[in-house]
Amino acid sequence: MKSLWGLFNVLFGIAFVVLAIQFFSGKWLKLLAGSANATSRQLISAGRVISPALFILGISVFLLGFPENKLFVKIGNIGFVIAIGYIIVMVLITMFQSSR
Repeated sequence: MKSLWGLFNVLFGIAFVVLAIQFFSGKWLKLLAGSANATSRQLISAGRVISPALFILGISVFLLGFPENKLFVKIGNIGFVIAIGYIIVMVLITMFQSSR
């Protein structure tokens, strides 16, 4: 980690992991979009659905903070793609379930 951008990635990765842990444990759920109109049960469910993606994104961004290590960059990029794919699939599933 030789640059300010690398430090930024490491700190952002840690923040994402902390956020994922808090969402999974049922805390900080007011940060979720649309939380004003949702019940507590819906917020807990949404937090548990989104937390794995945030955790993977956090690890990926953390690893991308070390660009001199090519293995970290590859793992970070793969994790990023997996997390984005998971988010897209979960949004589509939620859209189809709510449209019924």
